[in-house]
Amino acid sequence: MNIITDKQIKAWILNKMRSRRFIGGKHTDIKNIRKGAPQEYYKRIDKQLNELRKMGFVVFYVKTGAKHVSINPKVLKEVNEFVRENYTEAIFK
Repeated sequence: MNIITDKQIKAWILNKMRSRRFIGGKHTDIKNIRKGAPQEYYKRIDKQLNELRKMGFVVFYVKTGAKHVSINPKVLKEVNEFVRENYTEAIFK
């Protein structure tokens, strides 16, 4: 069994958000970010989302009573570099 690192989870989150263009004003509910990952990773995904917020890569909003998230457009170049260095296709396969 492959051991998935925190950096790989962060890269998976950012790649998913980037591919769906959740950047700046376009955001999504955190529940939608978790989709596609095994349920046992949900808590780790939430934790890594908070870490990404501390790093300045994502921004949280409270919309419609739920927490929403989008990529910070000011650091899109750094986000792209982080994903390029840490993302692998087979992360949750």
